[in-house]
Amino acid sequence: MDYTKKIEACNTLDELFSLWKEKQSNEPKESCYGEGNKTGTFPRKDGKTPDYDTFKDGFYPDGVTSRVGNESSTNRCQVLFILKESNVTEKITKGKDKYKDSFWFNKAVGERAREKYAQRFELVLQRLIEKHGLKQEDSKLYGFMNLNKRGGYGTTDDEALTAYVKEYSCFIKKQISLLSPKYIVYCGKTFYELLSKEEFKLVEDSSAEVFYTYHPSAQGITDNDYINGLTPIN
Repeated sequence: MDYTKKIEACNTLDELFSLWKEKQSNEPKESCYGEGNKTGTFPRKDGKTPDYDTFKDGFYPDGVTSRVGNESSTNRCQVLFILKESNVTEKITKGKDKYKDSFWFNKAVGERAREKYAQRFELVLQRLIEKHGLKQEDSKLYGFMNLNKRGGYGTTDDEALTAYVKEYSCFIKKQISLLSPKYIVYCGKTFYELLSKEEFKLVEDSSAEVFYTYHPSAQGITDNDYINGLTPIN
């Protein structure tokens, strides 16, 4: 099924996510797992794909949020942080999924991992205010976007992520368009390099200033290292 016209008609993230979830649920099993030399869209760990039912209908929405995680009805933000995928290892190994169909960054307020993300996002926002013209009042809300809405493991298989992005690029580009950010921050240099290849160029239609820095969960670096890693692309 060609979703192009339906995607174009979406005016809100809720409309887009409903369509996106439908597309994921209807994706053929051979596309999810891959055939021959073609990598599937399912996440992999150690080169192995997970149980089909675990990921077939998984969908983890995201969107506009804040330091304190309050839900926002707006579809727009000045700053958008782009990440790879939610870590749903607990769902895979223990069958628990307390964040199913919910926006993790909003629901996990107070949890250590989430607070580390928020703290480092604040460092980026402050640097954008000081050096790149972001207004203080525009820094209270920001966008949080995982590309793979099915979720994955603690470590991402880049080939599987690439396959997912190819399959769902129209949805990804539409979400960026709806959020309409002035600043886009890729969380991970190698991640940015992967997605800046000719076949992707996910932000080519955006006038946003684009940056990359470390992933907010990066180990072995100080907060000072993290903010000094913020690098402009364009």
